[in-house]
Amino acid sequence: MVKRLSTSRPSFFDGNDYAYWKVRMIIYLQFIDYDLWLSIENRHHKPTKIENNIMILKPRSEYTNGDKKLLSMEAKTMNTKCCAMSISEFNRTTSCKNARDIWHALEITHERTNQVNE
Repeated sequence: MVKRLSTSRPSFFDGNDYAYWKVRMIIYLQFIDYDLWLSIENRHHKPTKIENNIMILKPRSEYTNGDKKLLSMEAKTMNTKCCAMSISEFNRTTSCKNARDIWHALEITHERTNQVNE
């Protein structure tokens, strides 16, 4: 079967050939917006502030434009990844709260499987 590649949509992952999909997804996210890839590489953004020398989460009413931009990148990354996965792969990651956790769950599931198979 010939794989059809597209620059307008991510490569689809059905649970097979994870190594291929992983590289394609990294390239796709970087192509769309490098910040999308950075939202996976970096820690999940949690808008915080310091109050009485203690770091606490900001209420939504206090989010800055920078906070909103980072949260928007996170949502775009999660959406792109969810659109690129089969239902069974999506179901593996439903408990994940951010794009980095989705990426990590897929790596653990499929890279360990590949290592065991080899």
